[in-house]
Amino acid sequence: MLKRVLAAFVLAALLAGSAVAGPWEEVDAVAALVRGDHAKAVRLWRPAAEEGNAEAQSSLGVTYATGGGVPLDIVLAHMWFNPSAAQSGEGGHSGRA
Repeated sequence: MLKRVLAAFVLAALLAGSAVAGPWEEVDAVAALVRGDHAKAVRLWRPAAEEGNAEAQSSLGVTYATGGGVPLDIVLAHMWFNPSAAQSGEGGHSGRA
């Protein structure tokens, strides 16, 4: 069940915006995730996340936050969620009250 929820979240995130990584890497990562090959999905997302791709950063955040095929690590989850949220304007303070 968690795998399906995670896959749906990731697929929705990928469809929501443009990406730095090519579309084939994104499709391959989601396909790997659905097959249960979390390690491959992480390997495919990491380069795009390191280049600043918000969707890949968010996907890695979810993966580490849920322990989906990787050791659960809230510090790494935060490390990937933070820049993703900052890009979308949802994670930072705008200075407005």
